[in-house]
Amino acid sequence: MHTNRKDSMKFHWNIRTWLVLVLLLGVFACPSPVLACSCGEPNSPVTEFAQANAVFRGEVTHIREIAHGYRVYFDVTRSWKCISTSSAEVSTGSGNSDCGYPFHVHKSYLVYAYGTPDDLNAVICTRTTEVSQAAADLSYLDTVQPLFVASTSQLPWPQAVMISLIVAGIWLFLARGWLLRRHRHSPL
Repeated sequence: MHTNRKDSMKFHWNIRTWLVLVLLLGVFACPSPVLACSCGEPNSPVTEFAQANAVFRGEVTHIREIAHGYRVYFDVTRSWKCISTSSAEVSTGSGNSDCGYPFHVHKSYLVYAYGTPDDLNAVICTRTTEVSQAAADLSYLDTVQPLFVASTSQLPWPQAVMISLIVAGIWLFLARGWLLRRHRHSPL
């Protein structure tokens, strides 16, 4: 019976060893994150126009590689939203799994871009496409009035913070005065 117990302990030790090894491999394994571009059904031209920050037609003049994709430069031939100059720049991903749009030099595109006027982005999940394939979009866009963002001079961040602090200070001063006045008129 002594040998059976010894064999039984040896068997348990082997299971424990394997279990520890598997757990250690799981802890120290460095799985690579899997990124995939997944797009739903495309929006209608009406919805896409409403949601995009910029909509224009232009020919790609050149493409420059940047840290996380490409910067694409356009000669704008028509703008329906935001772009009020004859040129535009749009960033896009590299196209591997980051939804980057595969622009090509000397081709014309209808671009639906997102972001700020100084940092527009285009991805494959929008209706951005070559002009030759954009008949439905162009038909709709011919019915809309172009929209351009008025130039607003925004306050620099430190100046905006200073104004906010001054306003907060005034409110605190007024609140303190109200509390002092209330305290003076309350019976002891």
